[in-house]
Amino acid sequence: MALQIGLGASFMATGGWGTPEVEEPYARAQALCQRLGDTPQLFPAVWGLWLFRWGRSELAAAEALGERLHAQATRAGDPALVLQAHHALWPTRLVQGVPAQALEHARRGIALYEPDAHAAMATVYGNHDAGVCARVVGAWTLELLGNSEEAIGMSGDAIALAARLRHPFTEALAFVFAAHLHRFRGDAEAARTHAERAMALSREQGVGLMLAWASTIHGWSLAETGRAEDGIAEMRQAIASAQGSGSYQLQTFLLATLAEGLIRVGELGAALGVVTEALVLAARTGERFYEAELHRLEGELRRAGRDAVAPADPARPPEACFRTALEIARRQGARALERRAAASLAQVV
Repeated sequence: MALQIGLGASFMATGGWGTPEVEEPYARAQALCQRLGDTPQLFPAVWGLWLFRWGRSELAAAEALGERLHAQATRAGDPALVLQAHHALWPTRLVQGVPAQALEHARRGIALYEPDAHAAMATVYGNHDAGVCARVVGAWTLELLGNSEEAIGMSGDAIALAARLRHPFTEALAFVFAAHLHRFRGDAEAARTHAERAMALSREQGVGLMLAWASTIHGWSLAETGRAEDGIAEMRQAIASAQGSGSYQLQTFLLATLAEGLIRVGELGAALGVVTEALVLAARTGERFYEAELHRLEGELRRAGRDAVAPADPARPPEACFRTALEIARRQGARALERRAAASLAQVV
């Protein structure tokens, strides 16, 4: 059982959380645990399966596994297991578009986390530290909820904690999520600085998924600062690399990032095609956290015209896109996205 769990973790580290090779060893470990009864290895085996499903953006299955972990940890009364159960639920709730719940799980994780007791668990649970992960996801949810200053502070705390732990994969995670945060805020220089740190660490450790995520943001920063063709090429390659590994989590956000680069160079038809792809992906996987912004981008592209028309719904007016974006953002409590949608709607009514 321990060997199967270790093998699954190794595949995750090298290929990404959603790489197809990950599923078999964790499933084998779970089967062995069930054959022998309720063993200590059952929890990490199920946790590995949760991360695999989350990595592939199979969010209904990921949610069910996360709730199973939470129930098991609560019954056991072990704070370390409760921490890891929250660890499964905070990213699941984030990408499902429930930022308030994601933040609650992250805050509970931060309260439970003790570096001396829990840092070593990274080798079993996703190759990264739970305390840092709670802070990077917490920062992103705070930004979506409209608490931008607190978000920047929590992201900085994640980077500082990762540095103290001296765990390269965790450091790469902290820097790549900081890059995502600054990209969302439109700060190209800060996004590029953090993306480059994440890229360097990812190359050193051979972590392809982190490299793809960081390279997407790096490409966006190039597009924003006068090197649009280079930036768009880098984004396309990075997104294809992530998808090629079987990892589809955060793809709606990364595709929106590519669409913004295409808008920058006036390729509105291509940009709308990318936005449409992201909306289809959101509907298929349940990754809803950036759905409001995707509808807003669709509206802006339709307003700009130039024959940028989605084949599935050529008659949809910009106002309808903006109203959909506003409705989704309000339902999710994502005030940052609500403000953007409201500003766009005000231009057409």
